[in-house]
Amino acid sequence: MRDQLRKKEEELLKADEDVNDLTAQLQGTLQVKEVLTQTVKGLQTTLEKDREVSAKITRQTASDQEVIAFLDDQVHELERTVDNFEMERKRAKKSMDKVKGASERQVAVLNDMLAYEREQVAVQEKEWKSTKKVLVKEVKHCRAQIMALEAERDGFREENEKLKEALLSLGAGNGLPPRNHGNGTNGNVHIMNAKKGTGSAAGSVAVSGSRSRSFDTIMS
Repeated sequence: MRDQLRKKEEELLKADEDVNDLTAQLQGTLQVKEVLTQTVKGLQTTLEKDREVSAKITRQTASDQEVIAFLDDQVHELERTVDNFEMERKRAKKSMDKVKGASERQVAVLNDMLAYEREQVAVQEKEWKSTKKVLVKEVKHCRAQIMALEAERDGFREENEKLKEALLSLGAGNGLPPRNHGNGTNGNVHIMNAKKGTGSAAGSVAVSGSRSRSFDTIMS
């Protein structure tokens, strides 16, 4: 009986030990469960954050794709604009080259014309100088002729005055009344008509004097 009781006590102690071991294992398992639960919660929180980040990235990617598509359109438009500008530049360069060539040809023609005109001016200047020398000689000759004609005119006037006085003295001696000659014009006309064309010579002297003054004005 005592042996059975002792065995029971031993079994009871062993059962208590087993219970204590199980209790310790249970507490350890509960602690591990708590840790794992906290870890799972942390992982769930991280997963939610990652999902939010992924959604933001997705939205940002979609927005970036739209921006990239817009920029691609802008780049294509700019490339077309650059191509158009390049074509316009080439056309403008061709037009400028044509205008430049035409201008150079025109300048060459104008230079030839200028050289020709300078040669003509030089020739005309030589001719003018030669003509001027001839005209100066003619002027000097005409002046000498005018001076000679003026001297002859003065001589004719003196002779007319003498003839006038002689006629007046003859008329007074014959008892004829003196004529009213005024300024002596009529008497001069009769006397000059009697002197074989003396009046036309004086007229020639006056005309020659007028022409000489006009020619001097031109030459100066």
